[in-house]
Amino acid sequence: MKKSGDKDNPKKQKEPKVTVKNKVKEISQHSKNKYRAIFENTGSATIIIEEDGIISLSNKKFGELSGYSNREVDSRKSWTEFFTGDVLNKMKAYHVLRRIDPDAAPRNYESLFVDRSGDVKSVIVNVDIIPGTKRSVVSLLDVTKLKKAEKSHLESEAKYRTLVEQIPAITYISSIDIDRAYSTLFISPQVENILGFLPGEWVEDSDLWLRQVHPDDKESVMSEISRCRSTGKPLNLEYRIFAKDGRLIWVRDEAVLVRDRAGRPLFFQGIMRDITERKHTEDAMKQSKIFYQTLSENLPGIVYRVFIKENNRMEFFNDMIKTMTGFTEKELTHGEVCSFDPLILPEDREDVIKTVKHAIINGEPFHVEYRLWCKDGHIRYFSERGKPIHGEDGKPAYIDGVIFDITERKQKEEYVRSILESIGEGLIVVDPEYRIVSANKAYSDMVKMPVEFIIGRYCYEASHHINKPCHMLGEDCPVKHAFKTGEPYIVTHAHTDEKGNPLFIETKSYPIKDASGRVSLVIEVLNDITEQRKLEDQLRHSQKMEAIGQLTGGIAHDFNNILQSVIGYGSLLQMKIKEDDPSRKYIDNLLISAERAANLTKNLLSFSRKRLINPMPVNLNIIIKNAEKLLSRIIGEDIELKTELSNEKLIVKADYIQIEQVLMNLVTNARDAMSDGGHITIETGILEMDSEFIKTHGYGKKGKYALFSVTDTGTGMDDKTRQKIFEPFFTTKDVGKGTGLGMSIVYGIIKQHSGFIAVYSEIGEGTTFRIYLPLIKESEIKTEEAKPVKVVTLTEGTETVLLAEDERRVRDYIKETLERFGYKVIEAVDGYDALEKFKENKDKVQLLFLDVIMPKMNGKEVYKTIKKMKPAIKVIFASGYPADIIAKKGILEKGFAFISKPVSPTELLRKVREVLDN
Repeated sequence: MKKSGDKDNPKKQKEPKVTVKNKVKEISQHSKNKYRAIFENTGSATIIIEEDGIISLSNKKFGELSGYSNREVDSRKSWTEFFTGDVLNKMKAYHVLRRIDPDAAPRNYESLFVDRSGDVKSVIVNVDIIPGTKRSVVSLLDVTKLKKAEKSHLESEAKYRTLVEQIPAITYISSIDIDRAYSTLFISPQVENILGFLPGEWVEDSDLWLRQVHPDDKESVMSEISRCRSTGKPLNLEYRIFAKDGRLIWVRDEAVLVRDRAGRPLFFQGIMRDITERKHTEDAMKQSKIFYQTLSENLPGIVYRVFIKENNRMEFFNDMIKTMTGFTEKELTHGEVCSFDPLILPEDREDVIKTVKHAIINGEPFHVEYRLWCKDGHIRYFSERGKPIHGEDGKPAYIDGVIFDITERKQKEEYVRSILESIGEGLIVVDPEYRIVSANKAYSDMVKMPVEFIIGRYCYEASHHINKPCHMLGEDCPVKHAFKTGEPYIVTHAHTDEKGNPLFIETKSYPIKDASGRVSLVIEVLNDITEQRKLEDQLRHSQKMEAIGQLTGGIAHDFNNILQSVIGYGSLLQMKIKEDDPSRKYIDNLLISAERAANLTKNLLSFSRKRLINPMPVNLNIIIKNAEKLLSRIIGEDIELKTELSNEKLIVKADYIQIEQVLMNLVTNARDAMSDGGHITIETGILEMDSEFIKTHGYGKKGKYALFSVTDTGTGMDDKTRQKIFEPFFTTKDVGKGTGLGMSIVYGIIKQHSGFIAVYSEIGEGTTFRIYLPLIKESEIKTEEAKPVKVVTLTEGTETVLLAEDERRVRDYIKETLERFGYKVIEAVDGYDALEKFKENKDKVQLLFLDVIMPKMNGKEVYKTIKKMKPAIKVIFASGYPADIIAKKGILEKGFAFISKPVSPTELLRKVREVLDN
């Protein structure tokens, strides 16, 4: 209750009135200030929310979080304006529940907060009800950065896992427990792709890894792991491991030892790569390196590398530099640069440098030839091929090359060049107008015109002396053919020389093409093949003669067997008929004809060079002197025989009788060509055959020869007759006046003596036969002591003879002859039969009479088999085959008795007695 008068009292009005209400207000303001101080200093953004959702109070941290000032928020903003996302509806429900029951809603949860700029932040919300009120105290913790870091971590982890699962290698974590060896704690899925094992089975089986390591590599692998455990240094291994399917895989295993903060080892973390392909490549490269190293060391040249950017420093890969130049690499090194450029002749050096520089600038291979001074003072030719190799910068870094010594090739080229100028083949180069642009000396000599006069002339003008191309006159022109077809061509033209003699010119053409493939020039090679044609004719003649010889030799056996029966039975019949019997003259004539046939066979064998000869050293001059009287009687009184013999001893190895026969046949042939008389000259001398002689005459063999010639002044013969003169049965005489075997026999005898015979003749100019027999030195003559000849008389015998002969008539004749003279004969029809008959009569048989060639088993085989059973057995071989065939079969060895069929009874009986008695 107011008291009156108080308002009029000024002193009383200035003093505050202390009331309970004011005191409470004062206390409340103080508490509010204290509460705000606490509220402001809290570490998080904090707000107080009224029951209706209005924010009644916010602190500075909230202003920093929201971007609004406290004035803009307090009592003006609802909390729902600051939150978004799906959780907002839940937060509204929590706000209602919390007013009913503070424990009915979660106090902590995560939400999304929207600031003034619209940025969304992640926050942790903490809510409490102020006791005794419906207000909420909400604190907000900004975890946006933490969330981003977590997200980044998760993304990084996902990327790492993806990387681990995608890289073509096995990543793993393994135990460092020594007792557990190298057991795996974690392994990536790639273990299945590379080794075929599932990650689970690899981790569960602690010994699996060690079992799969190749036995030869286990010791070194475990040793390296132990080293890493003890030193903590990284593991780096390459070893072989077996995959699940048994394949052997090479792996590179790299691992580090992971430790905790205290430095204690925790585990190995590593990566295992499949390096099988690399290993195979390395092996291939190693083999390739060995190959190229071997190739380099065995190449006949200097293999080098020149480093362009290092002052052209030359690096040699093999030792051929010393072999080829005489200098060592050290001797050619000046400072740090090894080079033999200073050795190149000055006149060649500039071209070499220019060529190599051009190749480097253009990046092209190069080839250069030059001369070099070698250590021995000689100049040698070298060929160098190289190629610039570019570095990473695209510029030439070095040159790889090889150098060969071509001195020999150059010498050969010079040699060939000189040969081309000296050979007898003419060579010209002709242009499309048929003009000669080049010619060699041989062509110049061929056309008898200096080279300078040939160049520019038409080829047909120089070669054929005509005024238009050959093809226009119907000739086959090889030059035209080469220009037209672009192919080589060859043709032979027949000409005559100034004397009218035939000439054969072989012309070959070779096209020279330009870069476009067009024929720009033609090389024409002309060769006089007249002598070659002659040699070919001689060869054909020789082959023909050889063929005839083979024929005559081949029929000898059958012919002799036939004659054996005729002569044998005729001789037996002659023995039975008395001298005064009228039939005796028929038998005598029969045997005379048979003997002539036998002599004809011998002549045929002489021609075919298959008659057995007995050569010994004889003086050719003595043979001619001794035969001179006999030859004079043969030619008659109207022909004069002259001999002009050399004063030198002409010692040849020959059959005396056969050389005499050659003389008789040649002189007889000369006599028959001189029906009106004339003279025959026999000359002897020595001649040495050399290459020039052989080339000129087309026959011969190098060495010294005794020459004798027989020349007549008869009618001569033409070339056609001369070419056939030595053919058997060829004769120019009338029918019945000659056998045509005389010259054939001469030819055969000379060939059998390894000699040569030639005939020169012209119609009306006579004929000359020239015979060449190889000379021997007197020192080569071996003299043998003459053995006394035992005279064998024709007597009867009582011995038993095993006769093996496949020809029935011949066998019957020999058997009858032997039995007539007391011998007992056991017949055999072939070799097998002879063996069987001998086994049955081993103690009786004293002599074997064996035909050389028989069915089933030949005579020598029979003899060898029987000799093992009876070493002292005696044998006679017989054959109608030529002697050289028998000799080749090994029958005519020294000491064997041999009878050549046909054989007369007397000869047969003498030989049998001679063998049995000796």
